[in-house]
Amino acid sequence: MAGSRQPKSPTFIVHAPSGAVGIEVTEYFRPERIDGSPLQEQESLCHQIAHVATQKCIESSLPNLYVAVSFERARRIVKKDVVPVAEAIAKLVSDTAAHVDWSLKVVNDGQLPECIDDILMYRPAGLTEPFVGFTATTWVPPVAEDELRKIVLNKEKKLDAYRRRCSEVWLVIVIDGFRIASLSELPPDASRVTTAFDRVIVLHDWRSAIELSN
Repeated sequence: MAGSRQPKSPTFIVHAPSGAVGIEVTEYFRPERIDGSPLQEQESLCHQIAHVATQKCIESSLPNLYVAVSFERARRIVKKDVVPVAEAIAKLVSDTAAHVDWSLKVVNDGQLPECIDDILMYRPAGLTEPFVGFTATTWVPPVAEDELRKIVLNKEKKLDAYRRRCSEVWLVIVIDGFRIASLSELPPDASRVTTAFDRVIVLHDWRSAIELSN
């Protein structure tokens, strides 16, 4: 048995004596928007800001602090915000690092960009360089079953090409509990879908698999 990836192929092709099974893997994202921007875009920009801020803290030889940034979820971040917001975070760390014994929380009272709620700094033992990450909280909504159906219909457009190389084609939809943009609650009795895929499976929170195909 072997796996392969070819142009215009499913994510994986598993070859077995009974034939080739193509497995297309995609991710479910929550449908809500922040001022028109998808949650996955906002989450990606938060990661970029944290990464750039980390590099700036390292380049400036700042103390080995763990910095957790809480972003204002209702305020949209755009690409041009990444560098200036990261610089503002690094400057705050530089200005306040000397006051961090074990931990220090700085609430944004106008001294930081509006997309930031607060910043929490720790001085943990064993940290070898400064690190900036971000924290987020959210309510966990039920999965939008219409979105699941849209994913299936969109992926079905590729089925003809996939079936030229595979005797069976499965679709796996990942709901990732470690990503705010994907985190959703899937009921065990989720509605089935009528589809041309041989199987449609939802991998929920990396803990359970539920088949949706009839």
